[in-house]
Amino acid sequence: MQFRPSWCIVAVALVAQTVLAVPSIVTLPYAKYDGLVLSNGITQWLGMRYAVPPIGDRRFRPPEEPLSETGIQEAKVHRDRCLVTGRPACDPDHSEDCLFINVQAPTQATKHSRLPVFVYLGGDGYNNTLTDANINATGLMVQNDNDFIVVTFNHRLGPYGFLTGDDGMTSNNGIRDQIKALDWVTRFIRRFGGDPEHIVLGGSGIGAQNVLIHLTMQKTYNPHFKGIIAESPPFPPLPSLEQADKQYLEFAKQMGCRSNEYPQCIFSDQIGCDEKATLDCLLALSADDIQNAGHNMTLSTLEAPPWDRWLPVIDHDLIIDTTTNNFRNGHFALVPFIIGNAVDTGTAFAHRDGQSTDDVIDYMSDLYPELSPEDLDEINTMYPNTNASCDTPACAYGQISNVFQDSRYVCPALIATQNMKKKEIDGSYLYLWDVDDKFDGPMDPNTRQNIEAAMLWGPVVVDVPDSFKQGRGNDAVPYVKQRYWTNFIRSLNPNRQHKFQDFKYSMTAAGKKIRLTLWPQWWAGWRKRVVFGNGGKNRKRDTGYMKWTCTFWNRLSTYLKKYGIKASSGSGWSSACETIARVAAGAVAEKWLRKAYGVDIVAFVSSVGKIKLFDDIKSLSSNPKFLELVDTLTRDKVDEFLPVRCPNATIMKRIEDIITKLHDKHDSISGTVTYIIRRCPSSLGKPYLNKLKALLTHAIMSIPTTKGFKISSSVHGAEMRRSIHNNPFVSNPATAKATTLSAGVGITRVVSRVASPTACPSFRVTFKPPATISQDQTTARYDASGEGVLAPKGRHDPNVVPRAVCIVEAMAALTIAVALMAQHARQMGMMIAAAGR
Repeated sequence: MQFRPSWCIVAVALVAQTVLAVPSIVTLPYAKYDGLVLSNGITQWLGMRYAVPPIGDRRFRPPEEPLSETGIQEAKVHRDRCLVTGRPACDPDHSEDCLFINVQAPTQATKHSRLPVFVYLGGDGYNNTLTDANINATGLMVQNDNDFIVVTFNHRLGPYGFLTGDDGMTSNNGIRDQIKALDWVTRFIRRFGGDPEHIVLGGSGIGAQNVLIHLTMQKTYNPHFKGIIAESPPFPPLPSLEQADKQYLEFAKQMGCRSNEYPQCIFSDQIGCDEKATLDCLLALSADDIQNAGHNMTLSTLEAPPWDRWLPVIDHDLIIDTTTNNFRNGHFALVPFIIGNAVDTGTAFAHRDGQSTDDVIDYMSDLYPELSPEDLDEINTMYPNTNASCDTPACAYGQISNVFQDSRYVCPALIATQNMKKKEIDGSYLYLWDVDDKFDGPMDPNTRQNIEAAMLWGPVVVDVPDSFKQGRGNDAVPYVKQRYWTNFIRSLNPNRQHKFQDFKYSMTAAGKKIRLTLWPQWWAGWRKRVVFGNGGKNRKRDTGYMKWTCTFWNRLSTYLKKYGIKASSGSGWSSACETIARVAAGAVAEKWLRKAYGVDIVAFVSSVGKIKLFDDIKSLSSNPKFLELVDTLTRDKVDEFLPVRCPNATIMKRIEDIITKLHDKHDSISGTVTYIIRRCPSSLGKPYLNKLKALLTHAIMSIPTTKGFKISSSVHGAEMRRSIHNNPFVSNPATAKATTLSAGVGITRVVSRVASPTACPSFRVTFKPPATISQDQTTARYDASGEGVLAPKGRHDPNVVPRAVCIVEAMAALTIAVALMAQHARQMGMMIAAAGR
């Protein structure tokens, strides 16, 4: 018993050792870093290496593990930022040796605190602006309980980070730097008191776009981060590898690396082309030369924003598509999110100098060359110039700003939100930053996004207009934003504050006054976003008013990406518009065929589900009722059986009944359309790959919802002997030509029955049940984690075959008409060639 106090002392000592705060000297596998302990309860480690310096042969290469360093390394001041386009290589505090990371953590944190980690992706441009990786986060931390960790880092910009060539260069090195830094965080943040399993990514402007790139790079649903915050992210059209290679050649030529010594290579296998020599030349250049060339390239297109020159590339490795398309395709991590934008975001980026374009049409055609004149006219109508009486180029400034904001900021963010919410993400928060500087006078709209970003860090550490400083009209604004953001960092919910034990700090008077408006989740049935207003006052506003404008941009970009052509009505509406065009064109073609060649095309509904006009489909070629239809059925006769278009009153009634029942049950069903072509000219198409049957099959199967195509008794004909499956030529007095009569195509008659001789078969086209039914359906979750309930929305159409009849007729007429014109062209060419000989 007398030794018990000694054991207690030892136990207390052991326990005390486990709760000691993280020392200022942190040991990593490759180096020891000595941080700086501040008087405000924060310790910061600045300028730690997370990768080897990307200089010399490592320029334009992916980041590598940092080299081991002996002794204790000072980590008390920020190290050099990465070089930015438009600035000299000798710019103070900038160099190629720039891959450094910064950690700011509560001084009292221990290795077992497991505090939330906020990784802020700095940089407000891929090339031409200073990064904000050297942010002072102490104001944010102290005013909000100092119970989380903030990490920032540098990554390469401009050609150093985003030059991509076809000579073995690695693509997207700037993004790879970010991946390397995030990997560093997950490996080592516990040594600073952080939780590697609770990381939130955040950023503003291009930094926010980087956040979304990381979100959409994820191919699994166990990413390193648990949530994201994206402030005013732009959604630029990312270049393809081909476009990036063209830019690489242009850059190399401008640098003198495509001279006689380094011949220009158009193709990588070109004789005499030395891609390695080109890369060696680029590696040998000075940073000054590269800075000048990179800046000159951004100036080569005066109308387009310079930051579009050095963008991440769709390399099908890290980035498989544009950010917007990745959201559309469901290729993103399922994590809670905050996303929004500032009012007038596009104002700062609509012009290079505010005087470079005359109007919105000129600017948009330069920015999006694929837009047609009709697209541009519609844009001009949607965004009228309220200053039209002005006759100087700057008068279109506001109009262009609105277009730019909606097309690159507001609408893509809404599309992203809609698609993320479809995946049942628990935590979807949308916002609008509408804070101006009315207390000091009108705010320059160019600065509104910068103010939005600065408010996260607070007016104490960031230079902001006077109205945001203590005792002024907007002094509560930064605390409102900080409170929402830090709540989300802790709990992935901006409304809920998660208190960590022993991490409580006093707030300023303005901070104590804050009462947060409940921020509702955004979803299809509750399209509310929080609007940040003057004086720290927030309100909720529905996003329904954005529907028409954003629908236009969504449809335009969707159809352009999918088919390479524009259709401002989008894939759904464009399909309908295309169908109307097909039917109209088919009507013209059918009239010409009937008048010039006596061709007659008739289609009708032959089945819906198991209800069939002819029970034995295999024996249609010998079915007297079918042969009678072949000879006598006309379109007028088919139209007598509207709305079903099945030429049998009894069968039509049964079909109509089942369609009505399925409509009431919110279900759908398939069906078949049969069409007959009479007096078709012979020898249409080409004898090898493009016979008329092949052309018709291709055309009919291009109709949306078609699932099957059968040339009458083609399958049954495969069971026939050749003596039966034969094609005799018979006399046709009507056309003074011999035409074929084929058993194999489903029309069998003796020579005496030649009232409707034909060289064209009859066809049956099967249409699938419409996909959208208004029923909740149990289905597998996207992440394979189990099952969920899918609740489809949209128009419910139980069956499409009655209205498919005219579409099938139109496509058949168009195909035959095109084949005829091609045949005439070939024959005319042969005649001209013969005359020439």
